Formats: sequence, C-alpha cells, structure tokens
Amino acid sequence: MKKMRICHCQPIHLVPQLSIPQLKIEHSSYPTNPKLAECLYQAGYIERFGTGTGEIFRLSKEFNLLEPTIDLTEGFKVTIWRPSAEVTPIIKINTDHDTDHDTDHVDELVRRLINVISGSKSRQELMDLLDLKHNPNFRDNYLHPALEAGYIEMTKPEALKSKKQLYRLTQKGIELQKIIR
Repeated sequence: MKKMRICHCQPIHLVPQLSIPQLKIEHSSYPTNPKLAECLYQAGYIERFGTGTGEIFRLSKEFNLLEPTIDLTEGFKVTIWRPSAEVTPIIKINTDHDTDHDTDHVDELVRRLINVISGSKSRQELMDLLDLKHNPNFRDNYLHPALEAGYIEMTKPEALKSKKQLYRLTQKGIELQKIIR
C-alpha cells in the first residue's frame, strides 16, 4: 500500500510587494508558491497571473454588489457579498441607558438580519430570507450577535434547542429596523 503524504499549509498572507489598494486593480503577480501557481495555470484553473482580486472587485462593482472586504488579521481573507446584501450607513440610535454617547455601531450582518425580520421566524426562514445556506455561519455571524446585542429574542427561551424555536425583534430591534429601512 502506498503511503499518503499530508501537506500542512500555512495561512496565506499578503506579499510585501502589494498593498490592499493595489489588489483592487490589475497588478503584477507574486505567487508564494510559483510551482503550484504554474501547475494551476497549466491545468486551466488560472487564466492569468495577478488578475484574481482585481476581477473580484470589478465584477462586484459591475453587478452592484457591496465592495468586497479584505481582512489581514488572520492571514488573508476576502469577503464577497451576496446580491441580497444591502448597503446601509453606520447607525446612530438612542438607547434607554445611553444618552450621552448615543452611537451604537451595528455590524453589517446584524443589520441585514434585522432588516428582513417581520413577525416571528424560524432559523431556516431567516436563512432563506438572507439567501444563506451554511448554518454555522448564520449562527455565529448573524443570530448570536443579534441576540447578544438585544435586537432579537427567542420565542421559547426556556427551550433553546426546540424545533419550534422562533425569533422576533425586541423593542430595541424594532427601533433599529425603523432607522435602517
């Protein structure tokens, strides 16, 4: 029996020759693994070197999508937004306990969730409204932050894992929804 070799890859980082603004336009290619890049090119998985991120930004603009975001905190991550994402400004709202400092910055993903809720909805209904398929992504980036911030609540808080669990806006969520719509 042939032994299988396991490759442990390091996270990808932005090469020092490039900056984030340069990634948004056509730029030279600086592959960290030139042999792998050449194989991918020869196999037809890459059309040209140095065009991937520029193409992502160009197509996003062409299709009126939110501009992709680039995060370098844990390697190199590009977030590409779905067509259902909406551009909304940073929100300033007054809360009962916050009169002197009346800014409450709400994460873009939580704002998207707040914007689609009407009445009580199941987790799956909310995911469908947001055109999301990956439950852990929805739970970690939309649902839990909205619950923790007090914008939504469970209809059955005593039965956290109930199949009949629904989510609805709190008064704080209703006020926020009025502002962002």
